[in-house]
Parts: sequence; structure tokens; C-alpha cells
Amino acid sequence: MNKSLLLLFFRDRIPWIVAYYVQTSLILSVLLLSSSFNSQVASLIQDYAGYLLLLSTLVLLVCLAWEWFQWAPFSRRLADLLNQGEWDRIPELPAGETQEQKKVHEALVRLYRHSVTEREIYRRDYKRHLDFMNLWVHQMKTPVSAIDLLVQQARSEGCQLRRIENEAEKINEGLDLVLQMARLQNFSQDYHIQEVDLVQSLRNLINRRKKQFIRHRFYPNIIAAEDSWLVLTDEKWNGFVIEQIISNALKYASQADKEGLRLTCRLEREGRTVKLTIEDQGPGISAEDMSRIFDPFFTGSNGRKFANATGIGLYLVKQVLERLEHDIQVQSVVGEGTAVTICYPAA
Repeated sequence: MNKSLLLLFFRDRIPWIVAYYVQTSLILSVLLLSSSFNSQVASLIQDYAGYLLLLSTLVLLVCLAWEWFQWAPFSRRLADLLNQGEWDRIPELPAGETQEQKKVHEALVRLYRHSVTEREIYRRDYKRHLDFMNLWVHQMKTPVSAIDLLVQQARSEGCQLRRIENEAEKINEGLDLVLQMARLQNFSQDYHIQEVDLVQSLRNLINRRKKQFIRHRFYPNIIAAEDSWLVLTDEKWNGFVIEQIISNALKYASQADKEGLRLTCRLEREGRTVKLTIEDQGPGISAEDMSRIFDPFFTGSNGRKFANATGIGLYLVKQVLERLEHDIQVQSVVGEGTAVTICYPAA
């Protein structure tokens, strides 16, 4: 028998053991006082007071023994788990006999299952992070190698600055993608909902990429019935989302052997909701790929046809919009283009 466990058992029951003897003493005292008018009865009570205390103690010990055999198995197993740190064996812990033990057992099992779930989520996120880093490093090797080759050609054939600039933009986009994925881990500490003018945000993003639009002969167009469209969102994260969608349109449409392509950004209002639809005239997404476009690392049939597909951009877009509580809808027709709609609460 574990002495420390036995001491713990009795220490927790000291108050009601004391209360039991105080109650027994009070009963005997009341009996003696009430029988003081009859000396024979008083003498009888005094003679048997010791026996009454002994019987009371026997009853108390029987109750304590019964409770001990209910309390000890669960407590002993729990103490062993705590001492040995075998947390994975918590499901093997007996449910216990008392209501208190059953509640403790239920709480421990729930905590264990929660910790297992959290651990699996962490492992999945960590694996996804490693997969992304491996893919990203592989993707970054391509533009670096291209720049190295262009520099060598420039020495012998003349200037290749425009192509070098194009490869440098790919590196910058890749670096930005890594930074955004790292920031996403602490999203709750890195966002601020405020009034944002979507028209101004679109203009800023288009101006920032105007060299790419010119190079790929891509013509952006904003269709808005009003000069200002205020919505409630986070300016930085929303800018990242829109930029990723525009980046995808540029990436795929520029490789689709089409000229004079348009990128249309249309703003519409439905009640208290503002809808931003970004339409391109790229290769489109096949019907069988539509259900998986937000899965990490999924590139689908377009990823096999066109270069530089990572399958990360739309995954991050979906993750950010879920945290911002904005809906996203995608419609696409192969050979005609893709329309991505984001729904915002109006300011």
C-alpha cells in the first residue's frame, strides 16, 4: 500500500472526521443533560459512553474503508501516470467509482483528445511548411539559374536587362509568398479591421504591376459605379489576396498564347455586401480541378501545362479570407477565363 497515497486520503478527510466526532460528542452531551433528572439513566449513559464512541469509531472506519477501496484504484493509477509522465496512457485510466473521479476522468480524456488533435494539426502544418519550403527553394532555383544564364549571354550578345528584370520579379514574388505564409501563423496579432477603399486599393496594386501588364500586353480595367467603395477589411491582408489573384491571372494568361487580354475588376453592391469580381481571359480551370483549387500544393492540369505553378497562392488566399470572414467564389470556363469573386461587408 502506498503510504503517501494513504496519507493523502486521510488528510483530505480530516475535516469531516473531526465533524463526525464533534457531532457524536454533542449527541452524548445532549443525552446526559436531558437525563440529569434521572440519576439511573444518567449513570447508564455514562457507563456506555465509551462503548458508543467505540461503535461510532467502528462505523466510521467501515465507511472510510469502503470509500478507500473506491478511491484508491483510480488515484493510484493517476499518481503512477503523473510520476512516470505516461500521458499517452490516459485513455487506459479507469473511469473511477465516485462521481468526482468520473468527472476527473472525463476531463482528462477530453484534454488528452484535444492535445492529440492539436498535436496532429501542428504536425500537419509543420509538414506543410516543410513541403512549401522545399517547393519554394526549387522554384527559386529556376529564376536564379535563368539570371545567371542571361548574365553570361549579356556579356557576349548584348543587354538582357528586360528578361533579367522578369526573373527578378519572380524571385520577389516568391520571397513575398514566404513572408506572407510566415505572417499567417500569427494572423490574430497581425490584422486590423478598418474601412478600406477597394477602388483605391485596386489602383495601387495595378500601378505597382504596370510594368508586368505592359510586358505581357495585359489591359487592366476597373468597372465601378461609384468613385469610392468602402468595405470593412484589413488593408494589408486584403491587398495580398487581390495581388495573388492578379498574379495568377498574369502568370497563366501570359503563357496562353493570346494577345490583347483584359483583366476586369468589377465592383457591385448587394444590400450590405460589396462584391469584387476579378475576371481574366486566361486558360481557365477544368471542372475536375475546381473542387481542389484551394488545396495546398495543388496545381491541377494548368500546373502541368504552364511553368511556375506552386499551388500555394490560392491556398493562402483561402486561409486569409477565412480568417477575415470574407466569402470567395470561383467560376471558370476552360479556354475563356476565370472569375474570382470576394464578398466584403460594406462600411
